[in-house]
Formats: sequence, structure tokens, C-alpha cells
Amino acid sequence: MEVRWTSMPPNGCAADRRTPGGKQDLYSRPARTRIMCARSAGKRSTGPFALPRLTPRRGGGNFEMSSDYTAFSHSSLADVLHRLGLSSATPLTVAFSGGLDSCVLLHALDRLREPLALTLRAVHVDHGLHAHSAHWARQAQQTCAQLNIPCTVERVQVTQIRGHGLEDAARRARYAALARHVGPGGVLLTAHQADDQAETVLLQLLRGTGVHGLAAMPAMTPFHQGRLARPLLDFTRAQLAAWAGQENLQWIDDTSNQDLRFSRNYLRQQIFPLLEAHWPEASRRIAHSAGMAAEAAELLDELA
Repeated sequence: MEVRWTSMPPNGCAADRRTPGGKQDLYSRPARTRIMCARSAGKRSTGPFALPRLTPRRGGGNFEMSSDYTAFSHSSLADVLHRLGLSSATPLTVAFSGGLDSCVLLHALDRLREPLALTLRAVHVDHGLHAHSAHWARQAQQTCAQLNIPCTVERVQVTQIRGHGLEDAARRARYAALARHVGPGGVLLTAHQADDQAETVLLQLLRGTGVHGLAAMPAMTPFHQGRLARPLLDFTRAQLAAWAGQENLQWIDDTSNQDLRFSRNYLRQQIFPLLEAHWPEASRRIAHSAGMAAEAAELLDELA
């Protein structure tokens, strides 16, 4: 027995249910109900918000997640770009920190640049918060030069730290700088991945957020004059690291990521290893829950 679905209505697989008045049930809307029941021979949905395949545990009880996820590659990235509607006609700007995730994204896009005729450039934001930040900016420029990808370094001043906290103030300054490089029709690509998504969901839970907050980071959203896309949300940090190792990539190791005073670092270094030890695939499960929350939030918005 194998159960496959991407958005389960409260009463199970009822993609054709009708209300007593003859009107189509909310969960019957094709845009909302993308259900694959055990008796269906259809393909499992894929994409940034597709849920994992679930199989029953031996002896009954809860479902467990299958481990047959698509490994990261430039080909799998090409599939994501296609699903997001990004093509040769879309100017792409990579937010390139030089860390593992953005390094993988940039190199994979470079592999696709000629076959997909992509228009590609990079922007590195130097926050000036670390003694090595200027060196990291030069390293980012060198990486882009080796790939023959135009790169701009934006040096920003992080202000309003007292009012927003250092992490949020730095993020605000970073996106303000990145926005200057996204014109009409352009798309900013960030390297957020499934583990980042899971961390965001848990942070939102701890803040007591509602369904919109639990939707966390969308795969595509309006941004400045263009859009912001996160094409790596399907993939875990481990998958990206595996591809980086295969490709012998070198990346910047920001030591501030080990600073446990920052909430996200504390979750990443202290909490998630414990969760993963007891509940394997916990990060991926939580990240996929964001997709369900996003669908619920969209439905609520339509009904409002």
C-alpha cells in the first residue's frame, strides 16, 4: 500500500465532492485539491510545495516519509526553473553571499546558462559586520570572474539594530540593496533551502504567528519592480553539500553562523540536530508543512 497526496482535505480523498445545494465543495477546486489517493495511478506532485510520499509504518501506526527524494543537480534545478516560469527571457540576479548554498546555486545556474540561454548576474552584499567581510567580497568577485558572471558588490550600513535586532536589521539592509538590481520583469534568486524553510517555520511558531506566518518563505513572490524566487526550497542543505563536494566547489565559511546568540543559529546548531535524531526528516517534514499553510492562507484570502 502506498499513499500519495499533496493537499489532503479534512475528510480524505474527495476531489469530486458536492455540497447538498449542488455547489462544488471548496476542497474540490482544481487549484486547491491536488490529491493522489492510494488507488490512483497518477504521478506524485512535485515542486516547492509538493509533499513527500508517505508510506505506512510496519505494524500500523503513523506514516513515515520515503527517502527517494531527487538529489540536487543542475538538471533538477532546470526542472524547478521551468516550474517557476523562468526562461531565457527573464533577467536573473543571484543574491550571492559566497556561502555553500549560494555557491551551489550560482555554479548550477552557470551550468545551465548556455543550454537554457539564461541572462545571469550576481550581487554580493557586504554588511561590514565582520572583520573578514571585505575579503569575502573580493572572494565572491573572484568566483564570479572565474565563471564570467558579472558581479556587483553592495556595501551597506546596518542601522536600527536596537529597534529590530541585528539579524533583522541586516536582512532589511541587504534586501534594500538587492532591490536596486531588480528591474521590471527581473527576478532575484536567493539560495534558501529546505532547512532554512524549516527554521523559519519554527521561528514563526515560537512567535505565535498564524497561518500566513507558518507559510514561511514562498517559492515566488513580488519584489520591488520584479519578483523574488527561491529555487532551492525543494532541497536540503545536505543535498546541496553533496553536490558541492562532487563539483569540488569552494565557498565562504562565515564563522558568525556558529554564534548561538542568534535565534536561527541556535535552532540550526542545537535544536534541529536533536529533532532529526529522534524524528528523521524532521526538517523536511516541517518545510513541507509550510506549503500546506501557504495553500490554506491563500484559500482564506480568497474567502475573506
